Amino acid sequence: MFAILISALNTMLGFLLRRVVFKFVLFGALFVLCTAIPPLITAHLPDVNAVHRLLISIPDGIWYFLNIFEFPRGLSVVIPAYFVRFFIRRIPFFG
Repeated sequence: MFAILISALNTMLGFLLRRVVFKFVLFGALFVLCTAIPPLITAHLPDVNAVHRLLISIPDGIWYFLNIFEFPRGLSVVIPAYFVRFFIRRIPFFG
């Protein structure tokens, strides 16, 4: 009877160490990365005033032709398309 209890305890402990603890460590590391990386990235991005000054410095003649060619609409379509392409290439079976 004692051997059966030891075997059951060993099986449960093996399951806990192999599955639960591994997942806890993995998801804990992912949580730390997801909370630590975004502030580092946003610290290096330009602030809104710099982008505003950049857009103000474009002459009116260039804005005229950019609006004729629908540059703002095209830019708002192309940038998300590049992000989607980047993330789809990271999927193992599709990329």
